[in-house]
Amino acid sequence: MTKQLAFYDDIQQIFDQKELEEILLNKSEFCRVYAEEYWLTQYHELKRKSLTTHVPSITSFLSDSPSSPTNQNNSKIEDYALKSVNAGEKIDIFDKCLERLPEEFQELIRKKYLQRRSDGKLYEDAYVYDTLSLSRTQYYRIKKQALFEFGEMLYTAHYTHYVT
Repeated sequence: MTKQLAFYDDIQQIFDQKELEEILLNKSEFCRVYAEEYWLTQYHELKRKSLTTHVPSITSFLSDSPSSPTNQNNSKIEDYALKSVNAGEKIDIFDKCLERLPEEFQELIRKKYLQRRSDGKLYEDAYVYDTLSLSRTQYYRIKKQALFEFGEMLYTAHYTHYVT
């Protein structure tokens, strides 16, 4: 606790209250956008890629054109396998972070972003908050907080996963 207070005192010497609020607001907005744009809108595509077992045909061909400058062979099979593995790793990160959220956040994210209607489109906000028995105000407040926490977890998990 005293470390946190000392950290806060140090930060106050660098930034004033208004600057601190702006930084925190920017972080909150970044996390929400990161969760929505980078992860949730790409979820179904990542899921499809992670489950793809289709391998392109293996046929050799002769060419008069020179090989690549690095003389490295590009294998379509390896490319497909790598894309599938990378997508699978991202889905694992996504699932682990989603499981760590509070139940009401998980339910909201699943209904809004992961479940599809019969025509393949995502559900509208109004349908989701009616289904969850929330008022419009409660829904948007919870959605904002859920996206912030989810985005923060995803960013941290994704960054540390690929750095270590």
